[in-house]
Amino acid sequence: VLIFSSCFLPFISNAQVTILSWNTAAGVTGAHNATINNANLETATLNRGPLLTYNNSSSNSYVAIFPKDQNKVGAKTGAYYQVNIQAKAGNYVSLSSLDAILRRASTTSPGYYRWAYSIDGTTFTEIGTEDIFIPRTAADNNNGEVQPSIDLSAIDALQYVPSTTVITLRLYAWGGTDIVSGSNFGIGKFSTTAPSLIFKGSVVNVLPPSYTVTFDAKGGTPVSAVTKYQNLKISAPVNPTKTDYNFGGWYRDENYTTKWDFNVDVVQGNTTLYAKWIDSKQIITFPAIADKRYGDTFDLSATTNSGLPVTYEALTSNITITGSTVTINNIGLATI
Repeated sequence: VLIFSSCFLPFISNAQVTILSWNTAAGVTGAHNATINNANLETATLNRGPLLTYNNSSSNSYVAIFPKDQNKVGAKTGAYYQVNIQAKAGNYVSLSSLDAILRRASTTSPGYYRWAYSIDGTTFTEIGTEDIFIPRTAADNNNGEVQPSIDLSAIDALQYVPSTTVITLRLYAWGGTDIVSGSNFGIGKFSTTAPSLIFKGSVVNVLPPSYTVTFDAKGGTPVSAVTKYQNLKISAPVNPTKTDYNFGGWYRDENYTTKWDFNVDVVQGNTTLYAKWIDSKQIITFPAIADKRYGDTFDLSATTNSGLPVTYEALTSNITITGSTVTINNIGLATI
């Protein structure tokens, strides 16, 4: 007798794949649903902010007219594109990267932009360290400009977000100088090989194990431990300080052979990182020089604790120094 049974295995894969993308299309006056939408996500939408005016002058794009002569502060009041992302019940969504094609119709279109995110729909945090300017327009490339990929994997708030929370992302844009159709700015154009907007990440129904990363400051100012889910990056803490020493980074081992790379390394288990310290005081080791005679030539071999090169200077007239080579030109005490 053969007995077959089945069991449910929770899906906990953390593979980073495309979970949402948009093939933008002209003529969409309201919300633009994602073209590719992970089955375990609610339907994600792309929307125009309240200060944008619908525009339909660019094919395969989702564009609008932005307010004239506006700065970033003004853009945050309503001049933006917005994406809403939410996991279905029982699932958790993580975002690892954001890729976009953006198109300035002309030099009078907005040229500056910045992405931001929120998990409460009210408080938004800017992504990245600086605003981005797009110098080229449709006159240079009518298909829009592929923007640098944005790494989201180190943003804790965007990892393993439960179904009860909606992730809101906004693309603020500003700097336009006209409000005619030829001054539009938007997302696109899409092609058969390149969607206009892509979010990569994962959607799981079981949380992975979490681990603690402890920082051993080795006599420096204390650094608090952090707890992270498996396979996530950690953000670099504020550098500790130590009197008379310079901080040299965090290492996986106390022999300081493997440095932790906060841009690449992910947490795989409970981990201790060790602070490396470099003595800020310059110590020069100068081996004793035996008695020399008039006419002798010899080499000096001083070393430093920092590894920096040593230069030499003759302080008396009875010797000359070339590089590290000393020549005795007369009798008497010589000082280097």
